[in-house]
Amino acid sequence: MIAVSLFLILAAAEPEAAQFYAPNEELRAYLLEAGENHPELRALHEEWLAALERIPQAKSLDDPMFGFTYILQAPAGWGRYSAMLSQMFPWFGTLRKRGEKAAVEADAALARFCTARNMVFGEVKKAYFDYAYLAESVRVVEAQVEVLKFTEDIVRSRYSLGISPQEDLLRVQIEQTKLQDRYDEYNQYRPALSARLCAMIGREPGEDLPWPQAADLPAPPPPAPIILARMRVANPTLNEADLKIESSEIEIELARKKRFPDAKLGIEYMDMTDVRNMSRPGPFLDAVEASRELSMPARVALPSLPDPNATPVERIVGAVDGVRTFRTEAFERSIGGTMNLNDLVMLENAFDNIKMKDQVGVTLEFNLPIYRKRIKAAIEEARHMHAASQHDKQKRTQMLNAEAKMALFAYQDGARRLKLYEESLIPQAEKTYEAVQVTYSSGDINADFLDLLMSAQTLLDFDLEKARAARDVQIAAADLEVVMGGPWEAAVADAEADSIATTHESTTDTKPADEEKPAASADTQPDNKSAGVSSEDSPEPVAEPETTK
Repeated sequence: MIAVSLFLILAAAEPEAAQFYAPNEELRAYLLEAGENHPELRALHEEWLAALERIPQAKSLDDPMFGFTYILQAPAGWGRYSAMLSQMFPWFGTLRKRGEKAAVEADAALARFCTARNMVFGEVKKAYFDYAYLAESVRVVEAQVEVLKFTEDIVRSRYSLGISPQEDLLRVQIEQTKLQDRYDEYNQYRPALSARLCAMIGREPGEDLPWPQAADLPAPPPPAPIILARMRVANPTLNEADLKIESSEIEIELARKKRFPDAKLGIEYMDMTDVRNMSRPGPFLDAVEASRELSMPARVALPSLPDPNATPVERIVGAVDGVRTFRTEAFERSIGGTMNLNDLVMLENAFDNIKMKDQVGVTLEFNLPIYRKRIKAAIEEARHMHAASQHDKQKRTQMLNAEAKMALFAYQDGARRLKLYEESLIPQAEKTYEAVQVTYSSGDINADFLDLLMSAQTLLDFDLEKARAARDVQIAAADLEVVMGGPWEAAVADAEADSIATTHESTTDTKPADEEKPAASADTQPDNKSAGVSSEDSPEPVAEPETTK
């Protein structure tokens, strides 16, 4: 059992649409029970709640992506692992439009629920009024049975006196048998109608429901223009069609946004721990390995001695040049120029003591929407769906217009027949039956029994037709409520409010014009003071009565 009935929930959401016509408290209780227990309404209510849960999903970003890489066989000088965290961001406004579309679809689900609720309430009323019509038919037949019993007593008395033939008695008994058969038929039909009403209110079939209480007829509906105007505003079926159109418009905007790229922003972390403890220390050779592989420099030719015949100055210059040449060649052929083995070991130790920092990088990626045919096809698809939604609303409007006019005709026809039977046919049939009965009971030999039997049968038929007409009026009123999306009292109130507002606006628009007329003709009007008439005594202009269309 739901704690708060769905009927009351929707009454809070749509106060006017929820106040459906109920002629008695019993029917109102059935409507409340149907709104709470009907399986179709419960299913649609859950679908609406599910649609509400899709709104935060549509507005949310996709889940971020996390990547981790571990190198099983890392080369010398490489880190062992890296980690990356990335997030995809759609184009500007995409998430907002998705949320709007989900919200509109949730409203459409609510409109479908309201439509189903109206239909269920209408079916409950039809089943209830059919059940009430059956109860009234049983009551009428029971009354007619009593009439035939009284008629049989009269015929027996006349037959005993020899005034009436035996055929009259047999005819009365035949009519009683036929009437009893009709009575049994109605009683056998009762479980079927009771089960139908139980199904409409969402109750498991069991014992027959009690006969419906007496119900007053609804008030006359408003004119057709007010009904159609109210239908376009309050009918949830048209509201759902409008929401579908709005959803398709948002879908067009979302399809257009596919022409722009989505961005992917990420951050990457790379571990550099293994770089400080690699198997080979770095770009320099190990000192031990260097001592093993180190070879002596190539033999350098000694400088030649000066010419014995040279002057002392030439000998000095030649000796200096020879020493310079020897030093240059020896430097070029030595290891690292003037670098010796000790210098090499010092550089290697310095490299070992370097602390490498972990690397952090930022990535930015974009998808490339280069397949324009696919994007264009998506846009055209959304446009076709938008056009289909508009055609669907047009179809629904036309169907509702036809249903409204048919329901209005059914109401007017039922009201006409009901008035005819109540005010004309039934009173005349009662008078005819009473007159024939008095004549026949008085022992008049010329009194015809067929006239008495026919008048009783006519009265029975008229009573049943009156009950049928009342049932038709109530069902037509229920159909009108379904088409209008609520009771027509609200439509009449809105129409009166619009009429008053229109009249007020018309009065406001015409009043300044009336006030400007004396000012415009001030030069031509006579002076009240000069004529001996004060301004307070001067007659005020009387506004012409307005005609409200």
